[in-house]
Amino acid sequence: MIGFDSSTLILLAKSHLLKETLQDFEIIITDIVKKECTVKDTFDAKFIHTLISTDDIKVEKGFAKKEINRMMKDFHINSGEASALLLAKKREILLATDDGLTIKACKILNVPFLTAIHFLLHIFESGIIPDPEMALVKMEKLATFGRYHHRIIESAIRRIKGEKQ
Repeated sequence: MIGFDSSTLILLAKSHLLKETLQDFEIIITDIVKKECTVKDTFDAKFIHTLISTDDIKVEKGFAKKEINRMMKDFHINSGEASALLLAKKREILLATDDGLTIKACKILNVPFLTAIHFLLHIFESGIIPDPEMALVKMEKLATFGRYHHRIIESAIRRIKGEKQ
C-alpha cells in the first residue's frame, strides 16, 4: 500500500500511467487529496473519481485539522500534501509525491517516497509496458506535465533505453 498526494496521482492520470500503476500497487489517499484531485471537470479528475468509486483507490478520512495545520506550517505545504504526509507517517508506508517541499519534508521525517518517474520506471522494468518506445512517450508526458530537473529526465530516459548510468 502506498499513500499518494495530489501531484503524483494527477501526473500519473494525465500521463496515462495510473491504471498500470494499480496493477502492482494498492493506492490510498486522504479525503482531502480526493477532493483536490476530483474537483475539476477534466479527464484525469473524472478518471480518478471513477477509480475511487470502484474502490481501486482507497480513501481514508479524518485527520485532525490541528495536525494538518501543523504540517502545513512546519513545511510550507498545502493541506493535501500535509494530509498525505500524515497518512504515510502514521501508517508507515511509502508516500508518492512529486511536490518539492513535500519531498524535503519526507527526508526530514524519514518517510520513504517515490515520484511518478519511479512508477514509470517500475512499470517499464516489470514488463507492464514492455515497449521502450511507449515508455519514452510516457516519459515525455511526465516531463511535460511535471516539474523535473533535466538531469532526472535524462537519467530516466537513459535507463529506459538501457544505457549505462
